[in-house]
Amino acid sequence: MNTNKSIFGMLFIAGFLLISGCKKDGGTGPLGCKAERESAAYQQAIEAYVADPSSVENCERLKQTATTLLEKIKNCTLANRKELEEAIAQYEDIDCTNP
Repeated sequence: MNTNKSIFGMLFIAGFLLISGCKKDGGTGPLGCKAERESAAYQQAIEAYVADPSSVENCERLKQTATTLLEKIKNCTLANRKELEEAIAQYEDIDCTNP
């Protein structure tokens, strides 16, 4: 799997799901859930990965923060559950040893 192509494709998915699920602006999502810490950690991981996509550490951090955020969103909304589970599985399948 091409790591860069996969990650950027999933970034789009995560952004869409974030908008439709939990809010990152300090507000609450449909089920009263906040994801601002997870969203901030994910944003920092994206920035680090974009700055150095060859870093295994940056890739692992991006995977971890993405799955944490997506799990949080999944627990905040009843919509898009299948897509969320697929996005989580795709992130978990990324091989960071060969970024």
